[in-house]
Amino acid sequence: ASPFKEGDESSVDIYDGLDNGLTVPDNSAPNSTPAGNSLNLFDEILIEEGTAKEASYNELQSEYGKCQQQIKELMKKFKEIQAQNVILQNENQALKKNISALIKTARVEINRKDEEISNLHQ
Repeated sequence: ASPFKEGDESSVDIYDGLDNGLTVPDNSAPNSTPAGNSLNLFDEILIEEGTAKEASYNELQSEYGKCQQQIKELMKKFKEIQAQNVILQNENQALKKNISALIKTARVEINRKDEEISNLHQ
């Protein structure tokens, strides 16, 4: 393929043999693979982050649901205890009135008995 003849030694063909076995590399395959790999790795990282965030979100949603349920149960117990407290306060007031009335009755009865004893001694 060289313009020089093989028998002519006066000049050397510096390009001799360069075209033999010369293959043009397929630029699309080697260059796209690293770029494709880096895109695939980037996509994979994004997918992993998304999956982790979704799992974290789902875990937080579950925890939130449990907390909401616990709040409902605690509020129910709180209302029951408040109602029981009101009942006990009313009962306490009634008992105080009854004891007070009983003490007054006992004092009146003691005074009446003392008078009766005094009258018998006279």
